[in-house]
Amino acid sequence: MKRQPPPALCQKAFFSCINNAHAIRVHVEDFPLYSKSFLRSKGCEAMSEEANNRPVRKGYKQLIETARAQIRTLSLDEAHAMYGQPDVVFVDIRDVREMTREGLIPGAYHAPRGMLEFWVDPDSPYFREIFGTEKTFVLYCNKGWRSSLATLTLQEMGMHSVTHFAGGFDAWKSAKLPVGEKPQRGKQ
Repeated sequence: MKRQPPPALCQKAFFSCINNAHAIRVHVEDFPLYSKSFLRSKGCEAMSEEANNRPVRKGYKQLIETARAQIRTLSLDEAHAMYGQPDVVFVDIRDVREMTREGLIPGAYHAPRGMLEFWVDPDSPYFREIFGTEKTFVLYCNKGWRSSLATLTLQEMGMHSVTHFAGGFDAWKSAKLPVGEKPQRGKQ
């Protein structure tokens, strides 16, 4: 592993690179081994400070607030009351590393957030049959942020029986509700 020079030795400049029809933005401070002349030789152009310092127009808090205004958020008690019902599927959308580290709600179906839309859409080559059933889907993540956004997305895709619960898995664990270990691959 190469040692990175201290930040004081790094060049501070942004470059916009277009290579093989892929546009990328390189911050030279993050890649100190690339000199400005090297980047220019690869077809990269310096970007203005203004272009690099544009603020995010809509932050994650606003996105979550917008989603929650359009979806139903179950209380932890409501979610617990639905837990174990045959017509309800709890869907864990957390990363597999989170599940391994923290556990999951026993019986929950794992659908990683990055694949959820593909697994839900019947026209997708990644479609999962479970999402073609007439069940109610209760999504959850760690804090209820990602599940808010995912619930809205699935509703926009046409799913009507989808919700999530406030506080996510952190709240579930804190309430001492059932927690199990991540099932072995292929056993879900």
